[in-house]
Amino acid sequence: LQIALAETGTRIVQVCSSRSGMGRSTLVANLAILFAQSNYSVVLVDANFRHPVLHRVFDTDNHNGLSTALCGQPAANIVKPTMMKNLGLITAGPTPPHPVELIGSVSMIELLETLKRRVELVIIDTPALLEYPDAGILAEQSGGVVFLHREGEPEADLKASQDFLKNIRATVLGYVTT
Repeated sequence: LQIALAETGTRIVQVCSSRSGMGRSTLVANLAILFAQSNYSVVLVDANFRHPVLHRVFDTDNHNGLSTALCGQPAANIVKPTMMKNLGLITAGPTPPHPVELIGSVSMIELLETLKRRVELVIIDTPALLEYPDAGILAEQSGGVVFLHREGEPEADLKASQDFLKNIRATVLGYVTT
C-alpha cells in the first residue's frame, strides 16, 4: 500500500467491501495504526453513518463528529486524539436523516481537502458498497480504494463490486482477502 500511495500520490484512502460484516472497520483501524506507527500523520474518518463502530474501537464518544461538522455545526475539535501517537479520529457522530446527501456534499469535499493539507494520510471507513450509495460517492472523492472481501463471498458480489468501482473510475490501490 505504501508503494501504491507513493506511485499515485494520493493522500485519501477509502476502505470498502461488497457487504457488511466483512471486517472493514477492523482493517481500517489496523491500517491507521500501522501507518501512525510508521510515523505518518493519519486521520481516520468513520463515514459509516448507519453502523459506526470506530468510536468504540478507540473508546471515545460519538456525540459529535463527521455528521455534526457536515451539518454546519462548529467543526472545532472534530479530530479527536487517540492513544496512538500520530493518529487522530473523526467519529461518525449522530446518524443524520439523509446520510447520502452529507457524504456527497460540498462540505464533505471541503473537509477532505482541509484534512489532506493537515495530515499525510486520511483513511475512510464506509458502509458496504452494494448496500448503500455512500461508498460509491466517496470513492469518487477519494484518491484510492482498498477493497476488502471475505473468502467464500459470493462471486456475484465480488464481480458487481469490481464492475461498480470500474464504472465510477475508482483507483483501486489493492485487494485484501480475509
